[in-house]
Formats: sequence, C-alpha cells, structure tokens
Amino acid sequence: MSLALIPMFLLVCGLVLVIVTDLIKPSANRSYNISLLTVTLSFLSQVFTLNFPPMEVWKPIDQVLDFDPLSQGFSSLALILAFLAIGMSKDSFDEAVSKAGEYYSLIITATLGAVLVAHSEELLTFFLAFELLSIPLYILAGFKRYHRKSAEAGLKYFLSGALSSAIFLFGASWIFGACGSTHYAKILDAFEQGHGQPVLLGILMIIGAFAFKMAAAPFHMWAPDTYEGSPIPVAAFLSTVPKVAMIAASLRVFLKLTDVLAGELAIVLAALSILSVVMGNLVALTQTEMTRLAAYSGVAQMGYLMIGLASVVRLDGAGRYDLVQEALGSLFFYLLIYTITNFAFWTILLLVGHQRKSTRLEAFDGLSQTSPFLAFALLLTVFSLAGVPPLAGFVGKLFLFRAAFYAQPLMALFGVIGSVISLYYYFNILRRCYFLHPQDPDETFELSASTKGLLGSLLLLTTLGGIFPWLTQVCFQLAERMLLL
Repeated sequence: MSLALIPMFLLVCGLVLVIVTDLIKPSANRSYNISLLTVTLSFLSQVFTLNFPPMEVWKPIDQVLDFDPLSQGFSSLALILAFLAIGMSKDSFDEAVSKAGEYYSLIITATLGAVLVAHSEELLTFFLAFELLSIPLYILAGFKRYHRKSAEAGLKYFLSGALSSAIFLFGASWIFGACGSTHYAKILDAFEQGHGQPVLLGILMIIGAFAFKMAAAPFHMWAPDTYEGSPIPVAAFLSTVPKVAMIAASLRVFLKLTDVLAGELAIVLAALSILSVVMGNLVALTQTEMTRLAAYSGVAQMGYLMIGLASVVRLDGAGRYDLVQEALGSLFFYLLIYTITNFAFWTILLLVGHQRKSTRLEAFDGLSQTSPFLAFALLLTVFSLAGVPPLAGFVGKLFLFRAAFYAQPLMALFGVIGSVISLYYYFNILRRCYFLHPQDPDETFELSASTKGLLGSLLLLTTLGGIFPWLTQVCFQLAERMLLL
C-alpha cells in the first residue's frame, strides 16, 4: 500500500475498531481513547508524507484522488481539529455511556470525509466525500435528540445540506454535459470547444454549494440555529472542519480555471466575501446568546477567508505569480489561526456553560473574579479573533489584507471596516467578564489538568504565532510547494 493512503487507512481502521468494541462492551473511555489515538496516528502519518514528493498510487485511485502538498496540508489541519473536537467531548455529554461509541465513530467518519474532500480530483469523488463529511454532521447536530433545540438543529442542517447537495449535483451535471468528464483538469477543454457558458453556470452553482457548507452569506441562515442547538464540541467541529475541506476543494477547482475564468470567479468570490464580512459583523452586534454570536462571527470570519481566496484567484489570473504565493500562504496561515482560536473560544464556552448552566452573554459576568485563568484565556482568544496586535489573528489579517490590497483594494477596505465593527461585540464580552460582578461571588471553577493543558496549548499557539515568524514561514513554504506542482 502506498504511504499516501496510510492516513485514510488508519481512520478506517480506527472507525471499525470503535464500532466493534462498542458493540461488544460499550465504554465511553475506551471509545474516547481509541478515537484520540486514531486521529493522532493519522495526523503523524500525514505529516510524515509531507516530507516526500507527490506520490503515485494505484492508477484507479490516482485518477480520482490527488496526493500533493495542498491536500496533505489541509488534511493535516482537519485532523488537528478532529483531535481537538474529540478532546473537548470527553466530559460533554450526560447521555448514556452506550452512545459514546456512536458519537466518536461519527466524528471519525466526518473527518475521513473532510480528508477525502481535500484529496478529491474529480466531481463525483468530491460529491461522495462531501456526503461522507455531511451525513455524520447531520446526526451529530441533533445528537441530543430528546432536546428540542438539538432536534431542530439537526433538521435545519439536514434540509440546508440536502439543498446544497442538490445545487452541487445540478451544477456538476452542466459541467459534465459540456465537458463529457467529471475531472477538474478536463473543464478547460469545454472552453476550447466553445462550451464555456454551461460550464460557467455549473461553476456558479458549485460555488453556491460550497458557500452553503462554509456558512458564507447569504447562504448562512442555517448556522445560528444549528450552532445553538448542537452539542458544543459538535458546533466547534462544524464551524471549522467543513470550512477547511471546502477551501481546499475551492483552491483545487478554481486554480485550474484562472486562465479562462479568473475575472468572473474573483468577482463572485469578492461579492460573497464582502457580504459575509458586513452581514456577519452587523448581525453579531445584536446577539445575546454566545453560540449565535459565534455563528455570526464565523460568517464574518468566513468572509475574511474568502477575501484571501478571491485574492489568490485574481492574482493567479493576472499572472502575478510573485504575489500568488503570498496570498495563498496568508490564506492558509489565517485559516490555521482562526480554526485554532475558534476552538479555544468554544472550549471556554463549553466550560462556562457547564458551570453556569447557560451560554448567554450574561453567563460571562464577573468571570475574571471566579476564574482568572478562563478570563485571561477568553481575553487572548477574543483579541486574536478581533485582530488585536501582537496576537496571531492580527498578523493573519495583516498578511491577508495586504494580499487583498494588491488584488482588489475594495476587499481590503471592507475587511478593515468589518474588523473595526467586530471590536464592539468582542470587547462587550470582555467588558462583562472584567467589569461586572458575578451572580455568585463564591463560585469556583474546577478545571482538570488536561483541560488547562489543552486550552493553554491553543492559547500558546495563538500568542506565539503572532510574535515569532516560524509559523508564518511554515505556511508560506507550504504555499510555495503547492504552487510548484
């Protein structure tokens, strides 16, 4: 077996092991440990393969999956996020122990789907991987099926996901009709044969399907209700891993079309990015439920990421290859920092919600007096999400907006305006945390060593990623390797 297939093979083995052991004798701790070990080994094997040039595998697989630095880099990030989601989940459920195996097996399945999406090289393989990612998430969103909001979250996510799948298939059918093939590399042939219009229509539909899954405006309406009703570890996974997978797929498709569609793609992506930044930040101003605030903040953050995506497409189409690497490296760096910081935010929300039995904004009143560690962690997390120097979120936005300025200054302008607007609702959280009094002054937060270690590691990366250049260098080197192929 090729080394390139080992990460996916390990995920499949771990999935089978969790299911079988859970059938024999259910044990939440065993399912948790197997899942954590599975994702860890898969990540280590993925990192190991990064040191090798693009690998050839069995020809039928090689025709539908691509094992290059782009897929390996995004797959590695998806595996890191799956590790964090599993780590958050250990003490999150009051459900019966027998459900733990189901839960962790669904997380692993969704992770496998995300990895396959990043590797997909043609439309049908992408669709199957897309559904392998989506279907477990529909179930996970409504995992607490006896809770009304959780059932509502699962149903709304399922309906919106089904719609996005239908839109994707309709777009793919237009492309197949024009090209006679589902391979990304063959799409250019349709333009040479004079079938550019149906391909353009199909690409627009596929962009719409991607936007649904990434919760980009105006296709984001499912996100607030779904995040509010889902278990918090699921919401954290849902708000990051599909975005990683969809951005990887977008890059793989769009970079093959910049010779003929760079202008059209850049306009559509720029419009979606600006709409996401403006709508996400403005609606977040009015939210009092933290999960919904996180959802609308995520819409705005998706807008920033789409600014980077539009910059890559526009610069590549203009032949400014010296700037394409900077734009791609900036996109990957900001995606890494945002997803890590986002997980830190959801972890804090999980801990506060568990202690105070609420995830409303009022639940954070006086947090600095009852848990200085969590309050400081929240401060660093919010500062990074808002883009306050010298944290990594600021550095990521700086690189991202710089690349956007070279591609289309209007995108950079709206990005800066959106960041300024976000300061209000982010700092409002800190105001309540540091300047209001808690309802119970004698309250104490008992945090385990593993919880402090996990949260501390995320905060360390968020902090040091902005101060020291090593992380940005890794992302830019990865971008260079992606573009050399």
